[in-house]
Amino acid sequence: MQKKNVLVAGISHSCNYTAKTYLNFIGVKNENIHLSENGHEALATAQSQLFDIIIVDTMLPEIDGVTLAKKVKEQYKWASPRIIWYYASPIAGMEETFDASVMKPSTRKEFE
Repeated sequence: MQKKNVLVAGISHSCNYTAKTYLNFIGVKNENIHLSENGHEALATAQSQLFDIIIVDTMLPEIDGVTLAKKVKEQYKWASPRIIWYYASPIAGMEETFDASVMKPSTRKEFE
């Protein structure tokens, strides 16, 4: 896999750890994985550097995942990263906001 810079904005440490583990399995190095456990932190991180992929939990504290995804798309404009919705239960209409989705609990295959 070519070098990817990935931001994981998960609702908990365990969700972030799971996503990080699966990203490692598919070849993303630890130094290219950035973890955040709330929307404000994720947005600040996304504003401070460029990401190829952002994995977003819907129910983030402080700024929800949908708002975060929209703000990131506004910020990046022409070179928006691929934003993946990481969710526990489906919510109608999310497909319009996100480029792809992975349902929890997930497997390594879903991250490939």
